[in-house]
Amino acid sequence: MVWNILTAKLGKNIINCYDGTYSKDELKEWAHKNLILCPVCNKPYEYCHGEFKSPYFRHKEKGQCEDFYSEPETEEHINGKKDLFEWIKTQDGVTDAVLEGWIPETHQRPDIMFKYKDRQCVIEYQCTPIASEYLKRHDLYNAAGIVDIWILGRDNYNGTRGKVIEEFAFGY
Repeated sequence: MVWNILTAKLGKNIINCYDGTYSKDELKEWAHKNLILCPVCNKPYEYCHGEFKSPYFRHKEKGQCEDFYSEPETEEHINGKKDLFEWIKTQDGVTDAVLEGWIPETHQRPDIMFKYKDRQCVIEYQCTPIASEYLKRHDLYNAAGIVDIWILGRDNYNGTRGKVIEEFAFGY
């Protein structure tokens, strides 16, 4: 299974492949030279792009990464988390916003990490069906003192499924 990632490590910096800071040619060249790495396991990434699919990074070797909770990403998920990231950066009281940050203590890569009034928070934009995964991830965030906000995507959570998880989450 291949996971599409928007952020990578280049030297000590975290970069992304969607904002136009770097050209496709630069990203391809750096990936070819193994300069673009996974921020979690430091293994080389490749840069993928096409005419119809949004650009992304993925591990060159399809082996297991420490990122236990990664999942294949739909266009809805990729575009949604980019939009949420751009929005959260503009909100009053928000600092240190990071797209696809890494939390070593919980081995999680939330879609968006940020601080709000000095409190660590994350946003998870959930587009695939979840069940017990939500509980595990929520409990890990809670144990680490991190406020987790879950936003459900439209494609899989429009209707009954969305209402069930909404009632469960508010009750939890």
